[in-house]
Amino acid sequence: MKKLLLVIVVFSLAFTSFSRRPVGKISLKSDAQKKLELKLKTIKIDKLEFDDEEVLVVFKQLRVLSKKADPAGRGVNFVFRNLSKSKKRITIILEDIPILYAIKSICETAELTYRVDDYAVFITNPVKKVVPEK
Repeated sequence: MKKLLLVIVVFSLAFTSFSRRPVGKISLKSDAQKKLELKLKTIKIDKLEFDDEEVLVVFKQLRVLSKKADPAGRGVNFVFRNLSKSKKRITIILEDIPILYAIKSICETAELTYRVDDYAVFITNPVKKVVPEK
């Protein structure tokens, strides 16, 4: 009987400790990264329209538009990895949107991924997961 009671107490303590949530939210983002994310959410682009254009050309234009729309005049930097040989083309029409939404839309349309770093947005081809054969 004592062993059964001990097992029940141990299990109840284990389950209650797993159900607790952390009090504070842990953030691994740097201050520069948070600042860039805020800029991406607040700066709006009036219009972005391309018909069957290479994705690199679209991002170059987005860079120019971000400089014009940024009150500080700095805009957003983009870094491209493994896209030099890519000739992906997209058609996109966006109006009155935050730069972050434009980046998400372009990447989704072109099947690319993005990551906000300290001072630039990195644009890459998605990593293909290799599934081992059985």
